[in-house]
Amino acid sequence: MAKYASTRDELLDRMVADGWGNRSSGDAEAAGGSVALVTISDAEKAECVDAMSEALAELGVEMPVGNFIVRSEAGEVTVREYPSEPAATAAYLALAAA
Repeated sequence: MAKYASTRDELLDRMVADGWGNRSSGDAEAAGGSVALVTISDAEKAECVDAMSEALAELGVEMPVGNFIVRSEAGEVTVREYPSEPAATAAYLALAAA
């Protein structure tokens, strides 16, 4: 079972698992794990809420708006938020290339 620092992090990981990540690379079960880019704008929030309504209700969390990198390795999931989509994209590309 994965470990999360917050319910927000668990929600973002579920979004990646359900195909709502913008980009992803790697395999969470393999050496090196996986990394995913998740960006949610104000304009996209309603669509994401509809798609993840069950998870939102189960976790008791609201849909975040922001730019996130979700890393998963050996059952540990870490999420980092970035100030802009270009900053998150640049971080994702660097991590995916590593």
